[in-house]
Amino acid sequence: MLIFSDYDVFVVRNGATLTLNGDGYVEGGHSGVGSWTAVWADGGNAVINGGTYHVGGDKNAEATDPTHQNDLIYAKNGGSIEIYGGLFLNDGTIWTLNKHDKTESTIVVYGGTFQNWNPAQNREAVNNNFVAEGYCSARNGENYTVQAHEYEAAVTAPT
Repeated sequence: MLIFSDYDVFVVRNGATLTLNGDGYVEGGHSGVGSWTAVWADGGNAVINGGTYHVGGDKNAEATDPTHQNDLIYAKNGGSIEIYGGLFLNDGTIWTLNKHDKTESTIVVYGGTFQNWNPAQNREAVNNNFVAEGYCSARNGENYTVQAHEYEAAVTAPT
């Protein structure tokens, strides 16, 4: 299934929860003009269990400002996002995952593959690791895949 919009695709408001399951393709900012998201938890909660997510860059703004912001996955106003799987594509943005700096929003990653972006080393802010405790982000070519940390079992196993 293909879901796309010239604007934001999914906006989850206060008190609402959205769970995305399956192998669909979600594309925000399809027109390439403006600042848009594929999933925006605006005070609500989003759970991502698979699928492919992409947001087009704003070609007009990026021509003059290469740091122009198009958030692929975004949390604001106390919103929360949990990611358990999926493929997250970007057009070179540093905001593949982003939470608004002035709100108590959260993003926690338990799985998924991120094109050319490491969710354990968010370049926007210091100490902004989105990877869940006990999980790691491993590089494979231009992608980073989040998975359970392999040595956890060895550390906790009885001797």
